[in-house]
Amino acid sequence: MPFSFLCYQPIDEDVSIDVLTPYAKNHYITFGSFNNLNKLSATTIRLWSEILQKTKGARLLMKSYRNAPDLLKEHLIAQFQSNGISYDRLIFSDSDDKRSDHLNRYNQVDICLDTFPYNGTTTTFEALWMGVPVVTLSGISHHSRVGESILTNMALPEMVARTAEQYVDKAVTLASDKALLQGFRQNGALRRRLLSSSLTDAGRFSLAFEAVLREAWVNYC
Repeated sequence: MPFSFLCYQPIDEDVSIDVLTPYAKNHYITFGSFNNLNKLSATTIRLWSEILQKTKGARLLMKSYRNAPDLLKEHLIAQFQSNGISYDRLIFSDSDDKRSDHLNRYNQVDICLDTFPYNGTTTTFEALWMGVPVVTLSGISHHSRVGESILTNMALPEMVARTAEQYVDKAVTLASDKALLQGFRQNGALRRRLLSSSLTDAGRFSLAFEAVLREAWVNYC
């Protein structure tokens, strides 16, 4: 494929993007992850903890498609605490029955942190749709390069890290640029960028995919 292997259908829920960033209201940065909590490896927690340590007063909001069992929450809290992050900097958000309520939760987040080595897909699109930038760490396998595929085709390569150090630095640097975070929300800038990208162009995707299938068939024959 000449561009991403993904084709995203824009969300038809009428959920507006808050004009002000959470930082403007809370006076601290809120990082977020809406991925399955089972994707959180020890390395992921270590790097997220480092990001929180380097971003004064920052919180981390975690939300999954279903409520996390108490045992899992306790396990995650213990891992963060072992990395120097106190419980009061962690927010566990309950799941929502209505999709509109789920999407509205993104209005509580300044920056989403992608999981690795298993990246998010739907959650990354949701965040961008709701005006929230995503920082990803790219790897060598398919499931660790999904974030890069999405962000590159959104013309946001600066959100893609190649190393753990870059991942931390990019998240911390982005958190310090309050004007940029506000700009992503202004007039739905990120949402409009997504809508104008190849990621939502079903016609173009269909033609490209058809060409790939024809080429594969010709090579086979």
